[in-house]
Amino acid sequence: IAPQYTRLSNLNNRDEKQSDENEETDAVSSSVVKIATQVNAKLIIVLTTSGATAKRIARHRPNQPILALCPNYQAMRWLALTWGVQAVHCPLTRNLDECISLAMKAAKNNPIAKLSKGDAFVISAGVPFGKSGTTNLALIQRV
Repeated sequence: IAPQYTRLSNLNNRDEKQSDENEETDAVSSSVVKIATQVNAKLIIVLTTSGATAKRIARHRPNQPILALCPNYQAMRWLALTWGVQAVHCPLTRNLDECISLAMKAAKNNPIAKLSKGDAFVISAGVPFGKSGTTNLALIQRV
């Protein structure tokens, strides 16, 4: 019991940098759900390395399905247990143009929501791409 207690108590003693990153990710995640509701988006697409952002967005129980584009198979398995999230494997993006292109392709061919021309969807990602804990981007796109 003691080692487990120590490990759990260390979670409460996070350093300030990690705490600030979590606050930023929480703010962006909350904003993504609000934006999706306001623009009547049909889908939320999350580009995620660890799956954490998709989980944070799912906590808000949005009306829109969440499509998590993830290059990490282990994270995809964890996301399979998350409410409202469908994980799809994708390559790691290197820049914003690749991110938008990948999200547009996923929106058109996604397995959970049929989008028509003109339908809105919201993209969430982090810059720099491929680094966990950097969620700082919300984009509105139309098919």
